[in-house]
Amino acid sequence: MKFNFILKISLFLVAPLLLFSACNSRTIYESYQDFDRGYWIKNKPSSFHFDIKDTSSLYTIFAQLRNDIDYPYYNIYLKYSLEEKAMDSISYMLREFVLMDPKTGKPFGEKDTSSEIDGFVYTHKVPLFTKKKFEKVGSYKVNLKQYMRPDTLEHVWSIGLLIEKTESNKNQL
Repeated sequence: MKFNFILKISLFLVAPLLLFSACNSRTIYESYQDFDRGYWIKNKPSSFHFDIKDTSSLYTIFAQLRNDIDYPYYNIYLKYSLEEKAMDSISYMLREFVLMDPKTGKPFGEKDTSSEIDGFVYTHKVPLFTKKKFEKVGSYKVNLKQYMRPDTLEHVWSIGLLIEKTESNKNQL
């Protein structure tokens, strides 16, 4: 009898916390595309499709690159675009992202030791768009391409897209 009472009290206290934390997630989209044997081919863009339902919020859009310790460069150049469903390009950019310290070679990303890939894999979360406001509810697409000198980059295992709602500070001017 005492056990049932404790169980009911625990469920009563824990259930709202779980529901609140599940509803409070800022992530609205996350997906990865893996590359065969760790080779990212230059002319093969990775496309990610997502829907925006809330135009009153601001969003941060991240690329998430996963590479192993043998990636031969300290940086990567990414070409990326954001398009509406009608395939109208809203934004198109080319940017350099530094993945490792150029002098020491120490990776800046988060180490993933649970990977099935030999050696360490690092995930780099790099912002593409910050405080992005979408004008229309609807479907969108982000295209990502590596834009390095070699046509094929070795030791890159996947590219991903993460979209989070940005917490706005109402006291900012």
